[in-house]
Amino acid sequence: MIRPTTNSSDEREEQFKTEHIPLPVEKIVPGSACSLNTMELFKQFTFDSAHFLPNVPPEHKCRGMHGHTYRLVVYFKGELDKDLGWVMDFAVVKKVINPIVNRLDHQVLNNIEGLENPTCELIAVWLWNQIKPQMPLLSKIELHETPTSGVVYDGT
Repeated sequence: MIRPTTNSSDEREEQFKTEHIPLPVEKIVPGSACSLNTMELFKQFTFDSAHFLPNVPPEHKCRGMHGHTYRLVVYFKGELDKDLGWVMDFAVVKKVINPIVNRLDHQVLNNIEGLENPTCELIAVWLWNQIKPQMPLLSKIELHETPTSGVVYDGT
């Protein structure tokens, strides 16, 4: 029940507390509109790297050395832990992903083993292969080479 806005701030705060009590996870019915069984979370990272594409024709603009500010979005799909209330700790995600991203940041990608032809698509596959063994809940990654261009990869 919503009360008139003439209440004091203390009354409004108390009203908010009583009307917005979170429903315990164990009270949510699986399969209902409020089910919290499986969720997909994401975390975003950025890195700046230079590269060139050695396999394109000589006149192609990407044949020469150039750089990008890449935006990586990693997704994890899993069951909600009923005790913790999350799929996974974002601190764990950062702990695993940051060292991988740091290997690419401010580097010439062509000099990294496995990235001799560093197209956006092949960088995404390389990232997947680095992350998935450490984080089995990884469900897909997005790699944006520019604000308007990128790739989505789900390991298939």
